[in-house]
Amino acid sequence: MARTTRGRIFQRGKTKVWYLEFHSDGQRFVKSLEAKTRRQAEQEQKRIVAPYVAGQTVKVLEHQLSDARQEHGDLQDAARDKLKFADTWEAYVADKRRPQSGALTLKDYQQQWDKFLRWWKAENEDGRPYLEDVTREDGAKFVAFLESEKLSPNRFNKIIQTCMRVCRILAPQCGDMPNPFVDLARKRLDPQGRRELTEAELTAVCGSATGELRTLFALGLYTALRLGDCATIKWREIDLDAGIIARQPSKTKTRNGKTLLIPIHPVLHAILSETPPEQRTGYALSDVAQQYQDLNRRPKISRAIQKHFESCGIDTKGNERTDKNAPPEVSFHSMRHSFVSMAGKAGIPLPVVQELCGHESPAIQRVYMHLGETATREAILSLPDVSENGKTPTALSTADCKTELRELLEGMTAKTWKKTRAKALELL
Repeated sequence: MARTTRGRIFQRGKTKVWYLEFHSDGQRFVKSLEAKTRRQAEQEQKRIVAPYVAGQTVKVLEHQLSDARQEHGDLQDAARDKLKFADTWEAYVADKRRPQSGALTLKDYQQQWDKFLRWWKAENEDGRPYLEDVTREDGAKFVAFLESEKLSPNRFNKIIQTCMRVCRILAPQCGDMPNPFVDLARKRLDPQGRRELTEAELTAVCGSATGELRTLFALGLYTALRLGDCATIKWREIDLDAGIIARQPSKTKTRNGKTLLIPIHPVLHAILSETPPEQRTGYALSDVAQQYQDLNRRPKISRAIQKHFESCGIDTKGNERTDKNAPPEVSFHSMRHSFVSMAGKAGIPLPVVQELCGHESPAIQRVYMHLGETATREAILSLPDVSENGKTPTALSTADCKTELRELLEGMTAKTWKKTRAKALELL
């Protein structure tokens, strides 16, 4: 660092004018002084040079402070307990700054993060045990590894997104490490969605299914709930007497906490009623729920569903889909598409369908937020019977139900109460 001198004073010329010469930060300065004597010149020298000397002192102190801070940071970093890879997931779950997620969503995140941990362990046997050891170059190498696995675009993107989220939340515990997964390219998702099933296909699928798979398909078709919600629905969410299913969809549970109130279609009501009242505890589909919540066994459910579709003569991949990693054209989600399609064909207003499906658009919510139970019940009752024998009575309109219910009540006696009550609930 260049020094500042206090300079020297001297006289020049015949007029004996006093001058000051000094250097500051490598520059030379010469100034004339308004002084007649050496004493006056020395006083002027001190006045002029003093700010330069003080400024140089400030720079020296700032430099020393910067060095001290750097040393302090290095000492703190050396004394800090670094976060080991083996402890990263527990640290993420315990961190209060992470996004709130349901139990099943957390399991998915953990499985995706574990994929990165397994890759890291295999690639870094030389020993880099801490999360902050990961660099952006490592992130790019992991992306190349995922490319070699030929994952679906959706799966690929979810893994990268989860890794980026975990590193962002844990960065403060890792010396504010740069996120190694930021700005990594995502894959473009397949624009081809699921297709709805025809009524003939639905009859074949629902009519030939047995056991819990039969109930699972009925729930998917007549409630438009996604696979996870159908698989894990509990009896306490099903009110057969009132004919209503109350469910918070897992996909939107942590975002808005909205509970969908879905009237129970007669076909679904009949299937659910097959379970004796004393057994209506816990999950409605106990075996399916247990498999779905086990990440290692969950794919078996999807394979069983796809196998059943194929046994009904349905091409699940689609003739035009040549990519073996592309999502299937027909899957359980097709039941949700079928619900919307059939409701549309039945003339049900779009806001009612969106209310039943739990769509979140604020603009749409303003339209249907005041809809009552009657509109949604008529939407459910309008759906066709795709059970095997089709013997479920055709749904009555609301007006017909009220008329028949009034006739039942007028003729009701104490002896016929139970029978009349059962018939009334059937109409409701």
